[in-house]
Amino acid sequence: MRVVIIAILLFVTFLFSKDGFGQIPVPPGWYHERSDGYGLRGILSRFNLEVTTGYGRTFYSHRPEGLYVLSFPDNVLLYNGTNTGSSLAQWFHTAAPADSTLVIPPGSFSVGVDTANIKMIGKAFSVPLNAVIFLKIFRFKLGGGATFEPTLIGKFHANNYRQEIGTWRPDVRLAFFKKYYGMFGGDIYRYMNWVVSVDARVGMWNPGNKFDKALMKRSLFYNIGMGLEYELSEYASFYLRPSLELKSYDLTIPEGTNAIKHRAPVAYANFGMILRMPEKGRCFIKDCHVQIDHPHGDKEYRSRVHPIWKKQNPNYGENYPRLIKYKRKNKKKLNPY
Repeated sequence: MRVVIIAILLFVTFLFSKDGFGQIPVPPGWYHERSDGYGLRGILSRFNLEVTTGYGRTFYSHRPEGLYVLSFPDNVLLYNGTNTGSSLAQWFHTAAPADSTLVIPPGSFSVGVDTANIKMIGKAFSVPLNAVIFLKIFRFKLGGGATFEPTLIGKFHANNYRQEIGTWRPDVRLAFFKKYYGMFGGDIYRYMNWVVSVDARVGMWNPGNKFDKALMKRSLFYNIGMGLEYELSEYASFYLRPSLELKSYDLTIPEGTNAIKHRAPVAYANFGMILRMPEKGRCFIKDCHVQIDHPHGDKEYRSRVHPIWKKQNPNYGENYPRLIKYKRKNKKKLNPY
């Protein structure tokens, strides 16, 4: 259902963007008009490599329905509401009972989760490392990628009775999440070097070996974001992508009647580069100083004096806007040329 909603949102966005579903018009004076590109190089030049890192903030929450919260001065447990049986000391990454049989001492605080509408809330900080390969045809993107995400997990607290219920910290502090996903989207606006795009990423996630995956039932994750791209050249761009991600998992409690549902939405701010393979080979003449795409014989080549992060077809004077007579010691010469 969520995938359908995301697809509809993207469809509506594209439909109302300029020029419908076709190529976004290139403004006058734009430096690059893509050639059709034949052969293997032409095919590979349509693939893009997106490499980003950034910051992620996860907002965990769960409501252990049917259980009671027991708060000590230095600890928080879950139990079934009676003085007999065992209690849970860990219920985030695994279901681990307390070390001893449950005893409710004086000075402790106990309340039913359902009665008091208790929800445990926590946060985590992560540094995602993303790599995406996507095919771009006209302004549409289709591809897939992977993420490696070291995550620092913080303390949890109750939304109600915060004075009576102390903070609780899971045993796992540092986890290494992995994600594998498909991506689809497209550009919705262009102004000279700036490109705005939207895309959705849907896939599977693995929380790592510190989580008891045998007790977990994980949902897919759904990530939708907006990209801001600044093109250094037709082959390299700076990239910024804020996004929102939804995912959850159910943790089965041994000998329990219900699983605890953990929700884990994430807000991301990613930045990095998008790289593309040039559709033309570099000029083979070492002494050639032409700065634009140019022919030799019956074949066209790109400039060999421009690095990949500079425009290959600059307008006149664009790369060197400051005249030589205004540079350094030439300022004092009557005839600097």
